[in-house]
Amino acid sequence: MRPRNLTLSRLTILGASLTWLVFGRFHAIAKDMTPLVAEPPMEVPNSSGGFDYMLFDARGNRVYASHPGAGRLTMLSVKDNHITEYDTDGRVNGIAIDYRANRFYAAGGNQKVVIFDYRTMNKIGEIPLPGPADDIEFDPDNRTLYVTHDDGTELWTVDVDQQKVTGNIAIAGAPEYIEYDSKTHRLYQNIKTANEVQVIDPSTNTVVATWSTAPVESPHGQALDAKRGWLFVAGEGKAAAIDLKTGKVIASVTFGSNYVDQIAFDAGLKRLYCACGNGDLAVLQETSTGLKLLGNVADHRGSHTLAVDPRTHTVWVCYGDSTHSYLQAFHAE
Repeated sequence: MRPRNLTLSRLTILGASLTWLVFGRFHAIAKDMTPLVAEPPMEVPNSSGGFDYMLFDARGNRVYASHPGAGRLTMLSVKDNHITEYDTDGRVNGIAIDYRANRFYAAGGNQKVVIFDYRTMNKIGEIPLPGPADDIEFDPDNRTLYVTHDDGTELWTVDVDQQKVTGNIAIAGAPEYIEYDSKTHRLYQNIKTANEVQVIDPSTNTVVATWSTAPVESPHGQALDAKRGWLFVAGEGKAAAIDLKTGKVIASVTFGSNYVDQIAFDAGLKRLYCACGNGDLAVLQETSTGLKLLGNVADHRGSHTLAVDPRTHTVWVCYGDSTHSYLQAFHAE
């Protein structure tokens, strides 16, 4: 299907701004008390339903959000606030970019990997999957896409050049976020049902280590400080830093929410942002010894994923309901 090209009109932005200002539906704590300041939300035209994973593309200066509630992929061009939605033939959750081949991948409950041309965002292919997917991660070194089986006990390996599933990797329980670190050449897979991170060697596609995330339970969010060699995990209102050399938790912090989903690390400000889904966005500061809470910033209830622009330090969130859907920016203070 041809992509739906939807440009935000001034009226749409004005309407969302008035809603934000008059009704107080979207608010932030006073500027002198918060590390983030909210901008007025931007409504995605003619769209509704909930979102899932977000991704900031620094090369293209774009924000991507999987939009399973609408059966689409949402893309915002930061330069001109132009929003476009693309049909994904069903629900998608995980998203990833293959810069070398100029491809964009999306997969989820539609039980397929949908392939887009990165430059034009035209759909150029599909790869059938054995079941529903959640998060995905692309390893550019071995050109393999790793696809988590949603609430299953395995990952599927997908050869993106041959465009087929080539195998599976057994894991200890239901997976959540997965991250590839080009420095260690390892994949780190959160196992929410076991309170663990499993380390996968992509050269053999086998689990080579298992690390406890305690005191973090039901680890969903994950982010890397690749320079320092720390892996951040978060779940159930806690976040922890794990030393990639030892696999040991070296610090943890509690921030009050009973749920955390996606998290993102801003290497420039050394901040960890945690999307809690309950109307709070937790802001943590990396220190010389661990993490500390800077504050909980009010966002919209149901906003459980986010992404950060490493150049401007803008944090992006998304949320939707049965009638509307929105993207919103928060500027770092």
